[in-house]
Amino acid sequence: MKNPIKKVLFLSVMLALALFISVGVGVLSPQETAVAQTETAAISENTILNLIDELVEARDDAADIWNKLTPEEQKAIIEEISSWEVHSRVIKETGTKSGGMLTVEVYKGPANKKVFSYYQRIIWYWNGVTITSVQANQWPDVYLPPWTFAGDEVNQWGGSGYTYFRSRADAVFQFKIGEYVIMEEYPWIDMTVYGDGSYTYSTWAD
Repeated sequence: MKNPIKKVLFLSVMLALALFISVGVGVLSPQETAVAQTETAAISENTILNLIDELVEARDDAADIWNKLTPEEQKAIIEEISSWEVHSRVIKETGTKSGGMLTVEVYKGPANKKVFSYYQRIIWYWNGVTITSVQANQWPDVYLPPWTFAGDEVNQWGGSGYTYFRSRADAVFQFKIGEYVIMEEYPWIDMTVYGDGSYTYSTWAD
């Protein structure tokens, strides 16, 4: 997994770059810096959440709204999203005496303001000892452009004829403004199902 210290340093550098590009070439005087800091502090929590709501509702048009925000508003939104927790849940579980389906979701943000979700589903059949058939699928969902899904890597062990099947999926989501990656997150889901119908899982949120 990625080094969290490097991630924080990377975010700080990219935020500074984004603000520099937004205001143009030049150095702020001490007076201008003080004004910018005051403006940032003056942005209320409700204002930030309302701006995030607008971006979520805009979907494909969110980039246009983002580009109209001030650098202080953009910085405040990024800081707010960075502070959001990550969560996981089993969203669908069905089964018979010899088969079952398990879907696990991981997501970032409050339940009503998700940034993105990543899913893994396993459908498997068993005979009480070994797995007779198994299939695993993964997919993303992005609720807050300009977040984008940048890809995933899936590793698997066991399977049909084995007593277990394990599938670990590691994904990458990027917060991009133009060509600049301002922020990255690395959700993962690790699931194991067994020939007796039982299962275990762990996620990025654990």
